[in-house]
Amino acid sequence: MMEPGKVLSTFKAKNGISVVLRTPDMHDLSDMLKFINDLVAEKAMIATSRKQTLESEADYLSGIISSNIKGNAVHIVAEVNGHMIGKGEVTRGSDESRHTGTLGISLAKNYRSIGIGTALVKELLKQAKRLGIKLVYLEVFANNVHAQNLYKKMGFKITGALPKKLRYGGKYVDAVLMAKKL
Repeated sequence: MMEPGKVLSTFKAKNGISVVLRTPDMHDLSDMLKFINDLVAEKAMIATSRKQTLESEADYLSGIISSNIKGNAVHIVAEVNGHMIGKGEVTRGSDESRHTGTLGISLAKNYRSIGIGTALVKELLKQAKRLGIKLVYLEVFANNVHAQNLYKKMGFKITGALPKKLRYGGKYVDAVLMAKKL
């Protein structure tokens, strides 16, 4: 449903830089590998703490492109000066939960707090709604107050928590559950 490399929107971030939001394509492989491995090295609050290989990232990228084409997910990359600096997705539920989606986003360190995350979430929700998704869920580290504030600003409500579900900095951290009706 979403062809690779399709530009969805362009805008200026709060610091004046031009940002492109588009669907990923195989040309993103080297940027995507650097992006995830930089987040791992930074110890960012993301779902993995392991660096990826070129082979594993190529498999991941081909899988998300396929999911976009089949309409099973919405994957979007944020690009500045021809390089990927962020990504996000809404992954559709299966079978009896196909009306739902799970959201996740991540941004490179130097591109946070300048409106890119907000624009990325807005575009993801717009595209998820276009796919017929009615309810979007997410999990966020309980100690990631900045992300929780972004999601609240976008209309997400806290619906619960999973005690000690996540690991960060060698300690167990609660996962805060949030949801938004589209």
